[in-house]
Amino acid sequence: YRTKFKLEIFEGFGCTETTPVAAVNTKDVLMDDYKTVLQGNKPGTVGAPLPGTQFRIVDPDTMEELPIGSDGLILIGGAQIMKGYLKDPERTAQAIAVINGKRWYKTGDKGHVDEDGYLKEITERTKIQRQPEGICYTEDDGASWHVLEEDTLVSMNFWGFTESMIAELKAGIDEFFEVEVPKNPMKSEYLLPRTVDKLIKGGKARVKVLPCHDKWCGVTYKEDWQTVHDELQSKKDKGEYPEKLWK
Repeated sequence: YRTKFKLEIFEGFGCTETTPVAAVNTKDVLMDDYKTVLQGNKPGTVGAPLPGTQFRIVDPDTMEELPIGSDGLILIGGAQIMKGYLKDPERTAQAIAVINGKRWYKTGDKGHVDEDGYLKEITERTKIQRQPEGICYTEDDGASWHVLEEDTLVSMNFWGFTESMIAELKAGIDEFFEVEVPKNPMKSEYLLPRTVDKLIKGGKARVKVLPCHDKWCGVTYKEDWQTVHDELQSKKDKGEYPEKLWK
């Protein structure tokens, strides 16, 4: 794209509930003194909030605001925040937080704001299990668990890479087999997001995020098979999927 059109690609962030853009990188601007550059693009981030938009990073359990640089739940505030889900006040109440009289949309995503006010990263939670109190996630290897609300947004990683990514992935896979596989040969996973995260933070890669609101399911371990089987069968019974998925 850059080679053909001679244009930069700018990363941004938003969702339907924020109508839809909340933050975006822009072109750097050379000021009238021809010496000062106003930075609008910071690779590895999704940019600064739009005018009239605010990000707030909070503890997902207490909703208390966290310091700059601390990871937490991303809240988005501004005039573009939705009024609510159509004819669904209960779901709306779960998605909107009112803090000091101001409405904030709870994205369900984790990230932090850096010292320049840019949204730096979005981290997918991978350690999610069903606990007696509901579906929970842990960030300290099970020492503590936090309940996920039923309407929490989640992501299924489905990556598209250019050819230049192969060498980076190979280096990561080689290290994975040397370090991680010997620890647990049957259940070790090579997590692509970790390699991508390193490249983004190192300024070597930029990622375009395409949101999807459909329900996804997949098999990682053999114990997952029955759940996926039942989900596919349910969709076929409802006529959402054809009886023969593959011919």
